[in-house]
Amino acid sequence: MNVGEPKTYQAVRSFLERQKLDFTETQEQYCDKFTVRSGAQVAHVSVSNSGKVVTGGKDSPIKILLDQMKGAIEAGEALPGQILPFEIDKFP
Repeated sequence: MNVGEPKTYQAVRSFLERQKLDFTETQEQYCDKFTVRSGAQVAHVSVSNSGKVVTGGKDSPIKILLDQMKGAIEAGEALPGQILPFEIDKFP
């Protein structure tokens, strides 16, 4: 069972799966933490039980992508399993 707010947790998880990112998930006291890796690049995104999303890690393309996801979720543009607006811009 996840610790993070269920709707936000599912939105983050489905985004990571759609992007085919390599990630691991751990539960912490008040949040679920996703560790995302691509080669030597590592970034983190945490979903708290209040629904707050926090990103971390060194500046990298992965962290920029996670920050865009966080912005879309905070703007109310994310539903679990739904493509985020900035993802549509990547399609040809």
